[in-house]
Amino acid sequence: MTRLTEANTSAEIGLSRYFRPYTEKRDLLVLVEGDDDVFFWKKILEYAKDKYARIDVHTLKLPDAESHGTETDRKGKRSLMEDVHDLGPSKVVAVDMDYDHIVSGYHSYSARIGHDPCVLHTIYYSMENHKLYPDILQKYVSEITQEEPDFDFDSLVASFSTLIAPFLRLIIIGERKRADNTLNESEKELLSIKGFRADIANLKFTRKDGDKETAAWLEYMNGKYGPLLEKYHTATLSLKEELTASMGISEKDYWKLLQGHTLAGYLLRVLKDIAAEIQERKEKETIEKLTDKSKVRETLKQFRDTSGIGSMKMHEYVKLVFTQRPVLSENDPGITLIRQQIDRIPAK
Repeated sequence: MTRLTEANTSAEIGLSRYFRPYTEKRDLLVLVEGDDDVFFWKKILEYAKDKYARIDVHTLKLPDAESHGTETDRKGKRSLMEDVHDLGPSKVVAVDMDYDHIVSGYHSYSARIGHDPCVLHTIYYSMENHKLYPDILQKYVSEITQEEPDFDFDSLVASFSTLIAPFLRLIIIGERKRADNTLNESEKELLSIKGFRADIANLKFTRKDGDKETAAWLEYMNGKYGPLLEKYHTATLSLKEELTASMGISEKDYWKLLQGHTLAGYLLRVLKDIAAEIQERKEKETIEKLTDKSKVRETLKQFRDTSGIGSMKMHEYVKLVFTQRPVLSENDPGITLIRQQIDRIPAK
């Protein structure tokens, strides 16, 4: 531990209190999976700021076995669930749900998620899914461009979810069979979350020829997964009914079940394209107003600096805003459920 704010153990948390005014409120340390998760969980935990003297959110750091006196970052869900044993009123972990709730035996620790009050978890697949709730997508564009976008994000996300639904159900069936060790070798290679992420990366977003691009993608996907869709037709239909009955998730909501990085990969491309279109128009309008064309470069630099993008490329700025300035939707019922988990952290 190099700073008191990096306290990772109960002893370190206790030590840090000696350097602050006394309060009966306890501190809370929340350990998260990765650096990007810190921003999300800090935003979530603003809800409980009056309940605790201090809330620190960090990735896990453990002593380095080979280098005495130093610590090593142990990022990832497995490390949090398997290597942290002193959870309690002042120390909890916060993880992504993944498929622990719909794939039996998905991980050795799956049963703890949803039952251990010291394990906070997302309601959807990951924190990215919460950060991409449809009604807040326009807020990211507004922050980036200082202009409200004229775009129907709700319809886009619903259409996207419906489009990928048959294939995502197949991937989930694959994860269930993988957990049961009943996939053959060819199916193990084909039915993978990593492979499906690459498939979604090939789905292009465009305002022009959108139907053409979608048709081409569907042709590719049906060619790749067609035989398995036929083989597991009954299983996928049963899963569709299960998701609707037990979780209230219809096909237009399947984005909630999609791996977070995969969902972000697609929707951040959408945000980038829309924001870039607005930015380019505004820069063009700025140039057109100039009477002294020798000041174009200087004026554009000032405009970009003022807007916040500076010398960054648009995709870099979109990623920065999405990662470090997360927005939560008041319409997201999942946020309420996460707050209920925070309320259930043991008091003693």
